[in-house]
Amino acid sequence: MTSDVNATLLSECPANVSAAAGDGVLNVRVFSVVFLYKVLLGSLPYVGPAFDTAQEDIARLYPKLNLTMEFLRSYPDYQTCPEWTMESDNAIAAYYYDKMTTGNSDVTLFLLPGCNDVIGVAQFATQLDKLIISSVSSAGNIRDRDVWPTWITTTILSMSTYRYAYEKILDLYDWRDFVIVSDVRSNSFYPLFASYMYKFFSASAKYQVYNFEIDNTIMGGVEYANLLHNISTLSRGFLTFRDGDGDDYRWSPAEQGKEKLAKETFKSVLMVETEPYSASENNVEELVRFWKKQSRDVYNFTYPVNETQNPHVLSTYQAMLIMAEVLDDLHQSSEQNKWQSGVRLAKQFLNRTFALRTGNVTIGESGERIPTMVVTQTDVESNIVIRQDSRISPFLVASRGKKIIMEDK
Repeated sequence: MTSDVNATLLSECPANVSAAAGDGVLNVRVFSVVFLYKVLLGSLPYVGPAFDTAQEDIARLYPKLNLTMEFLRSYPDYQTCPEWTMESDNAIAAYYYDKMTTGNSDVTLFLLPGCNDVIGVAQFATQLDKLIISSVSSAGNIRDRDVWPTWITTTILSMSTYRYAYEKILDLYDWRDFVIVSDVRSNSFYPLFASYMYKFFSASAKYQVYNFEIDNTIMGGVEYANLLHNISTLSRGFLTFRDGDGDDYRWSPAEQGKEKLAKETFKSVLMVETEPYSASENNVEELVRFWKKQSRDVYNFTYPVNETQNPHVLSTYQAMLIMAEVLDDLHQSSEQNKWQSGVRLAKQFLNRTFALRTGNVTIGESGERIPTMVVTQTDVESNIVIRQDSRISPFLVASRGKKIIMEDK
């Protein structure tokens, strides 16, 4: 991937130019920060096509919205998200104030995928009383509306939602001592998740938590066996944060056959995941194929052969569409006071379900998306798989015939 990515379709001009000078048009300026390199699932080569499609759909569906996108691309010198984050706070502030000296807008907001930089952008937006919507990353304390009164997220990787799921499972099995294992060579979200979960559960007097970080690329059979032995002496169960292979999940994808060691140590596997969409519904499959083609043709990036469409592309498209729907509703009702304040504007998303062509998106009372949670239990002796999902809150999780009630808080 080269550093000079310039997407011709990732437009920084109004999405509905013809209506810009007309009467009764709401001029909306959206600031976004996009990471150039394909090392992250929320980087430009992945989500660029979603932004492009969203702008086209918004221009067609909401002709009274004159949308201008302002994209700050990460600097070529920064090839990892942590490196870029050190510079991004100053960069977005400088970019914002420079752009605001020109042009005219009725509404200004921030919408970005987000990696480590999302917290800095959210703090900046909060200080300005501007709405911020993130589609990939969020904060572990995003449910605190006193801290984040203008933040909405469409990500399916909600740390607090996952944490609530784990908490219910731990309580169901009465696990008080447990181990957290994260693979530092996995996708960067997994170590972040593991760190958040460790901090949360270790702060409670109810749990005794042990933390292990591994590098699966250098682990041999002896090291793997020793790890499992150490874990089994500490707890009956552990949470692992790492790349998996769906229903064909291997305990150690680096070398098949090692799962025998895990089966001898732990007799049951629970996989907790989100299911962003069903490809057979709402013509999503066709859209996914188009986005992959656009990643290749426009953004100079070809998906690896075995890589499926990552869910952050869809959640980025959805973030754009729910933003447009809320603004169009307010514009039609002439409630100007609600779109001029980020705090009041964010409240228009809460406890609301949006019917999109990609399926429903529900934002809860805390500004988080309520995702479809799926728990798969595999009994390693009988190889019986129990799979349970739910579409709306409260979530039901099946486990050995028991149900865990997971209500959105």
